[in-house]
Amino acid sequence: MKIFIIALYERLLHRSAGEYISAWFVFLFTFSFAALGGVIWEIYEFSSDQLFGMTLQGGGNKDTMIDLIADTLGGLLIGAWAEWRTKIKRSK
Repeated sequence: MKIFIIALYERLLHRSAGEYISAWFVFLFTFSFAALGGVIWEIYEFSSDQLFGMTLQGGGNKDTMIDLIADTLGGLLIGAWAEWRTKIKRSK
C-alpha cells in the first residue's frame, strides 16, 4: 500500500513541478495517505462486523490499535524514505 502511494504521487505530479515541491511535503503526503488508508480499512472492518456479522476484528480494540500503529509506522518509514529520495534527486 505504501509503495502504491509513492507511485500515485509520482504519476499525478507534473514532471517540472517536482523541483518546487519540498521534501517535507512529500513526507507529509505519504504519511497522511498511509494513515488515511489504515483508518478507512478499520472503518470497513468495523462496518462489516456490525452489518454482516463477520469477525474481521478478531481481537477487537487490540486488533484495531495494532493495525493502526502498524499503518502509522509504515507510513513514517516510507514517508522518510520518500523525503530522503526527494532530497537526493534534488541535489543531483
